[in-house]
Amino acid sequence: MTILPLHQILPAIHWVQLVSDNARSPVYAKSFAKRPRLDQRDSKATNRWSSTTTPRTKQQKNMPTLTSSRDEKFVKNDWDKRMALGAQAIRLPVRQSSRRDMYDTSLLPKKISSAPVSPLVIPARQFSSQRKQLDQSQGLRIPIRQISQQCLLETEPSKERKSLNNHKKTTELLAQVLEDFSHMPIEEKGTRVTRQGGMLHRCQHQSRSTACDMIFAIFLPHSYDESSATTPALYYLSGLTCNDQNCSQKAGAFPHADAADLALVLPDTSPRGDGVANDDAYDLGQGAGFYINATQEPWKAHFQMESYIQKELPVVINENFPGINPALKSITGHSMGGHGALTLAFKSKLSGETDWKSVSVFAPICHPTACPWGKKAFENYFGSVEDGLAHDATELLKQLAKKSLLYDDILIDQGLDDEFLKDQLCLDDFETTATSVGQTVTIRRHEGMDHSYYFIAACVADHIDFHAKKLKSFS
Repeated sequence: MTILPLHQILPAIHWVQLVSDNARSPVYAKSFAKRPRLDQRDSKATNRWSSTTTPRTKQQKNMPTLTSSRDEKFVKNDWDKRMALGAQAIRLPVRQSSRRDMYDTSLLPKKISSAPVSPLVIPARQFSSQRKQLDQSQGLRIPIRQISQQCLLETEPSKERKSLNNHKKTTELLAQVLEDFSHMPIEEKGTRVTRQGGMLHRCQHQSRSTACDMIFAIFLPHSYDESSATTPALYYLSGLTCNDQNCSQKAGAFPHADAADLALVLPDTSPRGDGVANDDAYDLGQGAGFYINATQEPWKAHFQMESYIQKELPVVINENFPGINPALKSITGHSMGGHGALTLAFKSKLSGETDWKSVSVFAPICHPTACPWGKKAFENYFGSVEDGLAHDATELLKQLAKKSLLYDDILIDQGLDDEFLKDQLCLDDFETTATSVGQTVTIRRHEGMDHSYYFIAACVADHIDFHAKKLKSFS
């Protein structure tokens, strides 16, 4: 018995296809070894092989006969015959040899190992432990997502121990990077959104307040300069069911902010993720954070939006966008975000921790302890409506008056066709309290306007001008 080495029969092979179904698939081969020349063929033979071909064995006779004329395409393009071969899971031998004269399979590629592979984290690049050493030419755009993702590398079983060691080292490196840059956002490619050159950046970072990844967007006007912290910022808080993209896509605020040299910060409305508590209702859970710090299970682990907006997010903005002036910031919001803007502005004045220079709102929830939305949220997040009084703008306004911490003016726009005006927003309650305590409030009521972003788009320019003037007076 003779086994032909691969290098001798390779020129005679017309087509070899290797298929592996978890290292068990057969090897199919079609060969024209010792094929007679055209002028030597039997013209009456229906088979492409000459009449002198070695007789086929019984087992070979059960195999499908592969024939073709000179003008036919070969079997590799004939799907029916390929499927026939695959269905019988046979090994097609070389025609001019016996079944035992097969290829020397020791020369063929070895089967792919199905052993489990160890996940290794591949850092996109090396990082310094000190943020000040970051390449200023690259800004602070650190692709943490590329580091945190686990890339599976196939390793040989014999090197399993080495792989585990590498995995341990890379895991330690990842932990160190995430600790050093826990506030560093992942920034997607900036998008130009104004003619003058204003840019919108959408960022993600690991939040300590909410214990999950948080996404925010920031618009930087064309006048933004990283070398000088002079650009003021306006924070916009969105309403129920919204996220950071609603304002950027629907409000039409960017050209006005660009003209006013004002940055816009657009945070999400709640923590999100598979491990974050949620509810099937639209007005509770993810998308309905109400900008408070929850105290009840299962919400308190992640729903700490007050701390996130008041303390953490401004630090993240200042660390990663050095052209923003940390002392010049104002706040606005819509609906639930209007409630958040009012309460966070009032509470920051009462605590003295954060100073929002001005506040304005669109169709805000002004008295949440007196409306269904607020009652439901406070009962779940705090355990009772009474515990929510410390997060009610109408009640907080009374405390501001006692300490003489009132704003010089608050701008409020409200559509009179708003379906939630009477039962949910309670604007009249807030107006009555403001009048009684001496808080100046500019309330503009608009005929024919509802609760949608059409209403916001119609009024957003005035709000941006309102805040730009207030912030300029502090610069």
